[in-house]
Amino acid sequence: MSKLFWDHLIAFETLELDIKQVINAPEELDEIRNLIDEILHHRILGIIFDHLPEEHHEEFLNLFHEAPFDTKLINYINEKSGKDIEVVIKMEADLILTELTGDIKKR
Repeated sequence: MSKLFWDHLIAFETLELDIKQVINAPEELDEIRNLIDEILHHRILGIIFDHLPEEHHEEFLNLFHEAPFDTKLINYINEKSGKDIEVVIKMEADLILTELTGDIKKR
């Protein structure tokens, strides 16, 4: 998993504990972590694009591609969208983690 500018908004620790209660095999843990990372990545980018005006999508993608870890991207999105994207991302991440935790516990 690479570091992304929204990582500090996601409670990975709680999900990790839930995963380890159900899965013991290291290769399965890696596979689950990669799937979770992919789900979060797609859903959070989707939320960002939902809030960011379309005329800024390409510029954002270029900035994100150059430095996906740069927390200044939050300021860029806030400025261009007029929204507090940290709150939006945190809410979406919490929803995703709740869904994933439920799915993991069903296993």
